Amino acid sequence: MNFKYLPFILGIIILAFACSEEPDNFELIKGEEYFPLEVGKFRSYQLDSITFEPEVSGIERDTSRTFVKEEIVEVFQDQSGEDVYRVERFERKSNDDPWEVKLVFSMEQSNEFAFQTENNLRLAKMPFPFSDNKRWEATSFINTEMFFQVAGENIKIYKDWESSFESIGVVEEIEGSQFEVTTVLNQNSQDNPFERRLVREKYAKDVGLVAREMYIFDSDYCNQEPSPADCQTIAWEDKAEKGFIIKQVILDHN
Repeated sequence: MNFKYLPFILGIIILAFACSEEPDNFELIKGEEYFPLEVGKFRSYQLDSITFEPEVSGIERDTSRTFVKEEIVEVFQDQSGEDVYRVERFERKSNDDPWEVKLVFSMEQSNEFAFQTENNLRLAKMPFPFSDNKRWEATSFINTEMFFQVAGENIKIYKDWESSFESIGVVEEIEGSQFEVTTVLNQNSQDNPFERRLVREKYAKDVGLVAREMYIFDSDYCNQEPSPADCQTIAWEDKAEKGFIIKQVILDHN
């Protein structure tokens, strides 16, 4: 499996979470507490991935599991005097293996957004304050037509993302622990039969990212003549010809 050019290799998740009512004043949540930045703070995750690889015999699925830890190790000021936090990402294949640093990236907040920059790709993760009707362009700093190589195939990971809040301040149980969670949804048009981009991230109050799922698919299945009768109804996992699924869930934090 080749994730050399995949900026979110460590970045997704269990779809069915228990939830309760949203608080009446959720529109007024400022939001910074869902993206906490403090030197020494860490989170560890289990990350499962499936890569779709075209072969002569058909589409093969390559599965992998990795354990990930992210720790804020330093804060510095950028040219405008704003605080930027340096984060080290560690990986290992099993709990018996030592942690190895695989990536260094940065996180920061402005009055209006939380940002994360990996491999020179800057994403606006969430806007402040939170509001259920807010829409924003998470990929505004990225060339969304850029190709990334996944399993030897080129794919535009960031194409046509539309970002919104799916839920705000909802209590959810994740891996046996309860968190007050805000869910951010990035996706392309639901009626596009050729490309699927779905990224769902769950952020817990005073913790940060607790779960993520990514579904990035391309398919020419519906380009056949005549178009298959099940073009619009067949599951993306069954018609995908290239792309990947990543599911990431929190295991530990401080």
